[in-house]
Amino acid sequence: MWLIGFFAGPALLSSCTYIGDISGYVQDADQAASEMNGNQGINGAVVRAYFREPESAFDPKFELETSTYNNGTADGYYFQQLAWKALFSQFNFERDTKDIYIGVSHPDYLPIVVPVYEILSNTTNTLPAMRLETIKFEATQLEGSVETASGPEDGVRVVLRLEGTEAPDVDYIAETTTIDEQSGVYQFHNIEFIDESAEGETTATITVEDDRYTNPTPEEITLTLLNHDYRQVDPIQVDKVRPDEFRATIKGEAYWYYITDSDGEYQRPIEGIDIQFNWNYNDHTGEEPRSLQVRTDEDGFFSAQIAWVDESIDEDFSIPNGEDQIEVTVTYPDGGQAGSLYTLSPYNASHTVRSWTENNLPDAIDEDPSADPPTEPEKVFSFAVFSDPHISSGNDHLERLQTTVAWLNDNAQSRGIELAIITGDIGWGEGLQPAVDELELLSIPYAPINGDNEVTFGSEFDFEPAFASVWEHLSSNMDEWAEQMGPAFNEELGIDSAFHNYAFTYKDVRFIMVDWASRDQDPILQNEGYLHEFTGGSFEFFAQEILASAEQMPNGVIVGSHVPLAAGPGAFAADEIAIVGGVTQAYGDLLYANFAGHFHANGDIPMDPIGMHIYVTDAVWNDDVTVRVVDVFKNNIEFSYEHELVTVPYGE
Repeated sequence: MWLIGFFAGPALLSSCTYIGDISGYVQDADQAASEMNGNQGINGAVVRAYFREPESAFDPKFELETSTYNNGTADGYYFQQLAWKALFSQFNFERDTKDIYIGVSHPDYLPIVVPVYEILSNTTNTLPAMRLETIKFEATQLEGSVETASGPEDGVRVVLRLEGTEAPDVDYIAETTTIDEQSGVYQFHNIEFIDESAEGETTATITVEDDRYTNPTPEEITLTLLNHDYRQVDPIQVDKVRPDEFRATIKGEAYWYYITDSDGEYQRPIEGIDIQFNWNYNDHTGEEPRSLQVRTDEDGFFSAQIAWVDESIDEDFSIPNGEDQIEVTVTYPDGGQAGSLYTLSPYNASHTVRSWTENNLPDAIDEDPSADPPTEPEKVFSFAVFSDPHISSGNDHLERLQTTVAWLNDNAQSRGIELAIITGDIGWGEGLQPAVDELELLSIPYAPINGDNEVTFGSEFDFEPAFASVWEHLSSNMDEWAEQMGPAFNEELGIDSAFHNYAFTYKDVRFIMVDWASRDQDPILQNEGYLHEFTGGSFEFFAQEILASAEQMPNGVIVGSHVPLAAGPGAFAADEIAIVGGVTQAYGDLLYANFAGHFHANGDIPMDPIGMHIYVTDAVWNDDVTVRVVDVFKNNIEFSYEHELVTVPYGE
């Protein structure tokens, strides 16, 4: 009986589960020790915890996995909860410790595995910084030249392959051109390469790969490429051959020319003119007719590339060896883009287009427009933009907002500021109502926009009722009020969300305020922009508003948002920008800009894919208190704008 009890006794024992938090930073080991400003942190690193020593940082038998991100203070932060079981506690039944291994990996760095001893339960364990050695390096510039028997040659395709890249794949492509009055020059800039030894060097080869040239001497240039390299390489000699097909670029400009008593000669670009090219693809036989149509851009310019074949060598000694020329008929049809104020007189002429040079056609000029010349722009009003007050609790953010409000009240009349736009991250939790109370002291109307922090910290559904008096004032005093607010089923996440989208017209300018803030609670994804492309989502409202703006005067539409309509980290994915561009591009002359915040910096971002500019305004809550003052001008043709970034004195 004693023996049975001895063996049965341990089976009655049960293990306890212990929980502890781990946190820390992953940093770049190559950053100078003096750069302790948060910039040495590495975002996007994968951090894995193991109870047994792993074979590598990629061992799939991990206990937990997380990624590093910016926590609002610095890059490279991670935080995760760890649970383990133990039969016998190190202290008592309430506390325990656990030895673990941390594996850290990132595509641009050497992975590491670090032992961490005595993780303590029931507390947050701040681990020492994990410092990674970079394996991603960059050579600054390689420069060389290509020459034929007759001298330096522009337009030659030169490729660079890094170690491990085999033909036909290439890493970088350059074309020889004229630089500092020197022809035939090619340059490779900012050449990124991976060196898993972390020594900062690799092998690179440079070759001429262009069907129009043969017998390169040397066949290739091989060199050891170093981090921060800035190097000149020897010239490459080539022979020119006659290709099977020729190509040429044709460029031109269309504008409206007139003379005024006050300004003298004046020309204005004409956008939306369709340019027609006609030629025979087989220049030798005069067969296979081809045509191409392009449209002038907002600056009145157009560019097109045509191709043709010609088996015979022209008996024209002015044509360089291996080149060719062809006659192309160019037509500018009467009329411009729908809704344009300009029409272009019909034009039709034949031009000789050459394969070895850029072909600039004569300017298409309309000297007898149907519209009146532009009048002198007159100021209509000004509006102010400020962003990211970040009112929560336990800091000086409210004082900074009070400083901003006081400055606007003191300067609104003298500067003609009649409207304020607050581009998101205004306040949340206990800070939302104090933020509203302070903004209510503004002497001018204001338009608040929801930000990602209102969502992340639980004030998503409080935003609309908190600003109820603002919606009432704007809808009663602004023209053409439209809104899409309140709960909607979020088809992307399968939850209920509250979106805050509205629009109004003030002195003929259409303001569209859009809620692009993420509803995803993932530490990284919650900082990204999302279109919310579903019924009741923000994109539905945005698209309707853009389509309804067809009658606006050029530059008469302004989009406000917290997250900028840009592509990249902290903003939008490229495919979502393409979706936006599908709606906005046709109205590019009507859309002036997107005013946004979120980046905590001042920025000026041209976004051709969506047909408008992005202006980002710095956060109020940290460093300088910045207000962007925008003066609005108008003539008989369009709106125009002038900006001033004002640094408001604070703490002096």
